[in-house]
Amino acid sequence: LIIYMLSVNMVVYAGNMINLDLFYDGKNHKYSAEEIIITIEGKKITDYDVPPIVINDRTLVPARAVFEALGAELFWNEETKEIYMTKDDDVITIGIDNKTGTKNGINFTMDVPPKIINDRTFIPVRAVTEAIGCYVGWDNKTRTVSITEKDPSTSGDNNSDSSDNTGN
Repeated sequence: LIIYMLSVNMVVYAGNMINLDLFYDGKNHKYSAEEIIITIEGKKITDYDVPPIVINDRTLVPARAVFEALGAELFWNEETKEIYMTKDDDVITIGIDNKTGTKNGINFTMDVPPKIINDRTFIPVRAVTEAIGCYVGWDNKTRTVSITEKDPSTSGDNNSDSSDNTGN
């Protein structure tokens, strides 16, 4: 029997710095970065108990808060350590620490795998959001990930900064 002691110490300063003690991959990690804002159709998401984080230049988000806000249903299989998401007629399956996911049985690859961090499931926002048919933009100046169900390039409102892939 392995018992993990988890601690979440979060301090938000006036400059919106996030400082966390994270536990994943069997080790403790110190995390300090400017806050990442997530918007869906222009509305800021605020109802998560742990903030989005960046690992290996990719933004990971708490799965349930973000994907339920997109209208997806999430199911967790403890035995296989897999997350099943359904939205409309699509079924997405992703496994913890596995860079390969499936959409309706067809594989797709993520730059970083989903992780269990401090007893929460974190998912790479761009790969999984695009798998459910949404569009993702990144504004480096405001550190904002913008998620829309319609292609923002057709409305002339795409402020994505492709020179920095952190929002990916």
